[in-house]
Amino acid sequence: MNTRLRLNIGLLIFIILLSSAILMSKDEADHVLPRLTKIDQDDILKIEILRKNIDNLEFNRVKGVWYMLSPYNFLANTARINAMLHLLDSESHGQLNRDSVDLARFNLIDPAITLKLNDHFFNFGNTDAIDTRRYILFNEKIHLIDDSLYMQLTTNATFFADPKILPTDMKIDAIQFPSNRMELINDNWQTQKLIDMEPEQLKKIVFSWNEATAVSVSKYMKPVKKSSITVSSSDGITIKFFIVSTKPYLILGREDIGIQYHLGNDESEKLLLTENL
Repeated sequence: MNTRLRLNIGLLIFIILLSSAILMSKDEADHVLPRLTKIDQDDILKIEILRKNIDNLEFNRVKGVWYMLSPYNFLANTARINAMLHLLDSESHGQLNRDSVDLARFNLIDPAITLKLNDHFFNFGNTDAIDTRRYILFNEKIHLIDDSLYMQLTTNATFFADPKILPTDMKIDAIQFPSNRMELINDNWQTQKLIDMEPEQLKKIVFSWNEATAVSVSKYMKPVKKSSITVSSSDGITIKFFIVSTKPYLILGREDIGIQYHLGNDESEKLLLTENL
């Protein structure tokens, strides 16, 4: 076989393989899985997590901001809320009519978890033995979806709290520490008791309070010694934190809303005046 013939055969094989790949890609593109729902996430104003044998959770959207209403009352974690809303757009890998199957087979007679978005109910069943996708009952149909949400819905309520310890737009004008006070006077930060700290250092403390974000949030545990820090703003907001712990890391508790914030190892140095450590 001469060189030109081998070249032509090789070129023909390449064209056949390329055409097959193009056709396969087109088939895959044409095969779009149906969505679980056609509900717009922006239309959802209320979320309830109905949980068997543990507390139910309830959230409400007010002026675009999500809050937990029960069992606590706090600003909700945006990422956790979005994870629940994204369920609406999940791809459905298979559907069965509710009346054509035995619901017990899918653990859907008395489901452990039901997610209610406005008035739409999503019952979470068990997972498929082969591909571990989860069965969801919605609108009289059982759908098979990829699921990373179920475990989040079974966790404790504090998991859904916003980890930022102060409101984003809070304009701090005073911080009352256990044995000293920082206050903004004529646009300058001053301490009530003189300490060896430059004005720029005081500004850094205020900046750190504005930016502080917890590593995790848990249920408030009353400290043995109730030492507190009160942060006030120019628009009349006052938030009181109890110092639950400073070592090995800083924990600040909100007794009023029943949660506490676990901060990083170096946050004590950033948030507290040296004399308070």
